[in-house]
Amino acid sequence: MLANRSSSIRRRGRLGFTLVELVIALAVTAIMAIIIGMTFMAQNRLYRRQRDIGRMQQNLRLAMEVVTKDMSLAGFGAGTNGQFLGALPIGASSMELDTLIPYDDLNGDGRDAVYIAYAHPDRGSWGFMDKSEAGEGVASNYLCETTQIDFNTNSAANALNFIATDDNWKYLACFSNAANTGLGISFLWEVRDAPSNGTVYVHANSQTDYMGMCPSGRGLPEEMVCARLVQTAYYIDRNGNGVGPGTEDLPYLMISFDEDLDDGDDIPIAAGIEDMQFGYCAHMEDCDSFNWADREVFPAGMYFADISRVRVRMTARSEREEEYKMWVTAPVALDPTTYNPPPVQDTYHRRVAHQVVTLRNARAAKQVRDEI
Repeated sequence: MLANRSSSIRRRGRLGFTLVELVIALAVTAIMAIIIGMTFMAQNRLYRRQRDIGRMQQNLRLAMEVVTKDMSLAGFGAGTNGQFLGALPIGASSMELDTLIPYDDLNGDGRDAVYIAYAHPDRGSWGFMDKSEAGEGVASNYLCETTQIDFNTNSAANALNFIATDDNWKYLACFSNAANTGLGISFLWEVRDAPSNGTVYVHANSQTDYMGMCPSGRGLPEEMVCARLVQTAYYIDRNGNGVGPGTEDLPYLMISFDEDLDDGDDIPIAAGIEDMQFGYCAHMEDCDSFNWADREVFPAGMYFADISRVRVRMTARSEREEEYKMWVTAPVALDPTTYNPPPVQDTYHRRVAHQVVTLRNARAAKQVRDEI
């Protein structure tokens, strides 16, 4: 009888799991697989979200750093009024080139832009013009209608830096304390031909403002410091025309070094920059409020020397939309007085950055003007 009982137990062991046990095991396995899968998907979404936000913030920091670094140099080597007189490169009006020109919604296509101009700050590349060294025989070279600028002996080699075929060296800016006017002024020429023997050949200027500071037949100032003009234009490309990388879904901050924006040779700086605004702080004594610029060089009654700082605001959005979300953020009103974004929220992440830039050259211009 004991043997029969042992045999029965062995037979039941060989039968395996019952159907109920198998269903329970499969259900537990399925639940565990679902939990593991959901955990993995959640971690993957979190990683992707953090990566997209991290890239967005990195692009925003890069864009802010590049623009504000150039902006802090605006007006270096310009006259007391913050202008270069004479030739008319990008951003210039009919009479002068201003050193800082912001645009809001340029051409009505949502393209915010800012033009920045200054004389190259590398002293080793400067040319020094001293009429006393030139001698009486060539004094006519320095009339207002001159077509050549002669550097002195010590800086003659620097004339070779100015090559007319190179856009980066196309304009020659010469600063003088201008004893004949009592103001610090800067003249601007377009380089005409390749330089030689310490001489830079330029187009004669005939603009009204230039001739006003340098009357015909009177001659240029006795001494001038000359450098190449540096011009940069930053703008938001979002029109999707195929020339630049920007589209409405993914705008780009671009930089241009020539007269034409969005012409195929501009360089992308950062992806996802969708708006930027610039506010002027008038008078160094009071910077609690900023005058937001909208297609103006400076607000009415304000001059370069009246500005001490510029507030820069940028908004960036993620390069991709957030998955499985109905909405995340909405476009940000950086300047409520001039920009009214649509209220519809979308699935992009956004961040806003702002920085106050000290215009050290405007401050110097104010000090010069106050001393006169």
